[in-house]
Amino acid sequence: MDVEMISQRTKDTVEKVGIGLCFLGLFAILQPFSMLLYQYGFQILCIGGFIYTALGYIQADAPIPKATAIALTVLGVVIGFLLLGIALVPVLVG
Repeated sequence: MDVEMISQRTKDTVEKVGIGLCFLGLFAILQPFSMLLYQYGFQILCIGGFIYTALGYIQADAPIPKATAIALTVLGVVIGFLLLGIALVPVLVG
C-alpha cells in the first residue's frame, strides 16, 4: 500500500497560511472600525498560531496519517493545558 507523504512545498505553504492568519487575527483585534472583526480576531489568531505551532513538529516527507496524529496530539496537549488552567484558577485564587 502506497501512503502519501507531505512535501516540503505543501508544509511551507500551509505554514505561510498559518502566519497569514496570525497577522489577520492581529489586524482584526487592533483595528478600530468593526466590532465584528474584533470579536473574531482572537479565534483567527488562535487558529493561525495552532497551525504554525503544529507544523513545527511535523517533518517534511512524513506520512499523512502520522502528520495527522502529531497535529491531533499537539491540539490535545494545548486543550489539556487550557482545561488544567481553568480547573486550577479557582483553587489558586480562592
